[in-house]
This record gives sequence, structure tokens and C-alpha cells, in this order.
Amino acid sequence: MSKSSQARCWYWPLVILLVLQRPVAGSILKYLLYGITAVFLFHYLADGYKKYGSHQPATEKDYKMDGCQILIVNVNSPARLSLVQACSIDSVAYHHEDLNICLAIFEDDQMTTIETQLKNRDNLRILQINLIDLLRDTPVLSIWNKHRTEIEKSPFKRNHISRLVEAAFQWKHGGLVVDDDMLILKPIFNLNTSYVSLASADPREEGMSTSVTKVTRHHPFLLHMYDFFDQYDPLDRLEWDQTDFTSAVTQYCEDDLEIEGGREPGRMDDLQVLSGIKCQDNLKVFPAKTFCQIQANHWSDIFTLDEDMLKTFLRLEEEGSGVYGIKLWNRFSYLIKADDIKNGSGFDQLAMNHCPNVYYRNINNLKKRRKIGKPERNLIMKMRTSR
Repeated sequence: MSKSSQARCWYWPLVILLVLQRPVAGSILKYLLYGITAVFLFHYLADGYKKYGSHQPATEKDYKMDGCQILIVNVNSPARLSLVQACSIDSVAYHHEDLNICLAIFEDDQMTTIETQLKNRDNLRILQINLIDLLRDTPVLSIWNKHRTEIEKSPFKRNHISRLVEAAFQWKHGGLVVDDDMLILKPIFNLNTSYVSLASADPREEGMSTSVTKVTRHHPFLLHMYDFFDQYDPLDRLEWDQTDFTSAVTQYCEDDLEIEGGREPGRMDDLQVLSGIKCQDNLKVFPAKTFCQIQANHWSDIFTLDEDMLKTFLRLEEEGSGVYGIKLWNRFSYLIKADDIKNGSGFDQLAMNHCPNVYYRNINNLKKRRKIGKPERNLIMKMRTSR
């Protein structure tokens, strides 16, 4: 707990004591107030000691990822999640109420702030990363030992470690890994036992997305992926990210790629032919629209107040759309605050439906304070009925 939090613990009891120093009419009332205050202070300080005074660093159990079915890794250095991240994480928990979701963080001092931002989600557990404990008994440990010195000096240390954390988690436990800026529109855990997705419908753009991946424990695809961890560039923010992941999927799916006509001499591989294919009969490849409907150069569209855009975004949440999530590109949208959200924008409507805890605690409360009122329901209903 921070020093400012400790100071706040003592603030109100001191105020009450000062108030009681003022003259109070009637001795009975005076002693009654003293009695109530004494009882209040006893319980308040006892509770405060239990909550704060006995606080110790996280135990081994707090680090364990056993039982986690969905993992989200937050690499932020600020203690507070951006609005986009908070909404995205809330949407994962909202659509998977019967599953255990774990949010892994790097620093213990992030815990209190993030717990407050994401409160009232019983299926969400926040834990601090214990890297050595997680890497133990996995092939990822040798990668860490080989590159440890360089990684610890890298300006992108957390980005690179997060990839090791995800890889080790999937080897050790199996499960679903989701980026912390992926707004989930429908349940995704049971889409398949193991799956990846294309990053773009354009064959000229780089192929596979790392935003949502699911594999079973000790899945053979992971060994292909670890091969691409052998080389390391500490100055590359995207090291072990999309390029290496695409290479690993391409290698794992090379037989299917050739059979489907996606590989021919003299031209770039066309990974689009893998859409809907189950590579080696154990790794499903979903089309780009499943999770990457918005590309990076259009990241702001969902925050824009535009009738046609809103109609498009409302279609995405329909059952037969084939869209299960939207990448919100936190590296661009992290500056978006609640007061930047426009009534009737795509994000305003989708956040209300898919990350309700964050929406009503932040965006909707701000609207009430500013007396903006509810979103323009007539416009929204008109768009829903006109589809």
C-alpha cells in the first residue's frame, strides 16, 4: 500500500476526534458521541490493521496460474489500466462467467488500483508474475536462460517477457491467451480446442494474429513456435511477436498450405487459403474477421460519431456475423478517456453491451454528472431495426 493510502486510513478518525473537541450541548449527548466514536475507532482500526497493517508480499499461491483457463497479460508500467484495457478485460470476464480468468501483472503496486477498476467480477483473478516459477519445467526456461541478460537490459523488457509468460502458460496449463485490448463480443473459449486466427484479409499484409490464441497443454505447435525464440533482438519492440508467430504457423501448416494452393515457387505464401483449415488436424485457423475486423490504420473508427460506422459496428455483435472480438489497438487508443466517448459512437454502444461494469462505472456515470443523459436511443433503435 502506498503512503498516500496509509495517510487516508487515519484521516477520518482524526477529523471525528477534532469535531468532538467542540462544545456539545448536554452531557448525555456528549458522552454518547464519545462512546459511539470509541466503538467506531476500535472496529475501524482493527479492520484497517487486518487489511493494511498485516499486508505482506504476495505468497507463492498468489503467483500460481493453476486453474487459469484464460490468461491476459498486462505489460503497462502505469499502475492504472487505460479505459480501453479495462473494458476489454471486463468483456472477457463478462462473456465467460463460468470460467477462471487470470490477469497477470508485473508489479505488486498495480494490484489495488486494478482491482478497483475491475471490481465485481468474481471469475477474474489478478496475480503478479513470478517468471522463474512459471518457466520451471517448460521448454521456455532454456530460452530465458539463453537471453536473460539481453532481455533485462532491453527497453522493451516487459513486452518480450509477456511473450515468454504466455508461451510457458500454454505449455504448462494449456488454455486461451487474449490481449488486453481485445473487446470480446461473444464467448470464444469453446470455438475450438486449439486455434489461431489470421491478422488481415489482405494477402499482402502479414498473416497471423497473436491477439487471441488457444492451445491444449503440450500442444506440438508450441515446439514450432519456440524454435523462433532462438534468435533475439532486444531493440525490437515486436520481437517474438507477429512476424515470428506467422513463421511458426506457416511452418506448422506447410502441408495444408501446399495442398490448398497457397504456396507456389516465386511468390509469397498466401495464408488466406488456411482460413477454416485445421492444420495437422489439431490447430484451427480462423479468418481475420473473427478478431481483427479493425486494422491499425482505422483504430479510431470505433470512437467516431458516424451513423454509417455505428450501423456497421452494431452488425458485428449479431450472432451470424462471424465476428467474436474487436482489436482496439491500445498502443494508439490508450489516451482515450471516458469524456472522449461520444454518445452513439460504436465504442459507446458496444461497451455498454459487452463491458457493462466498466461502462456504467465510468462512461455512463460521467454522462450523468454532465447531464448529457442516456445515449440517443431513437437513433440506435432505428439502426437496429433497419438492418
